[in-house]
Amino acid sequence: MSSDVRNQLYISLRAYHESLFSPKPSNAQFDQLRKDLELIQDQIINMILSFVNGKAVFLDNSPDLDTLQARVKASPAQSEPEKKDKEMLTSKIGLLMDMLALASKATFKLRKPRAPRGAAVPHVPHVPQRG
Repeated sequence: MSSDVRNQLYISLRAYHESLFSPKPSNAQFDQLRKDLELIQDQIINMILSFVNGKAVFLDNSPDLDTLQARVKASPAQSEPEKKDKEMLTSKIGLLMDMLALASKATFKLRKPRAPRGAAVPHVPHVPQRG
């Protein structure tokens, strides 16, 4: 079960990263929305990867995505590039929401943290003796 969810999350992450924005934003408002999405996406993707690997617990960022989604819907899009930016933002937010929904159903066990290497035995450099 957990390996299936892990694979589905990896496939979703790949699909998310394969959908690319246009190199230049259509206006300053959409540029700011993209920057806000990047901040939220970094948090979500880091959390999902840590969660899948058993290094963190699941944290739900849906309220942040809902707020950003409302801002995207409220932004006017008259020209064709603005419409494309708005569609791409909406699509990426939807993909992140789907990943959060999938991850929230998963049950990955937290791993015990490893002891730092070399902590148990201090390293003493070898000094050859002259005789």
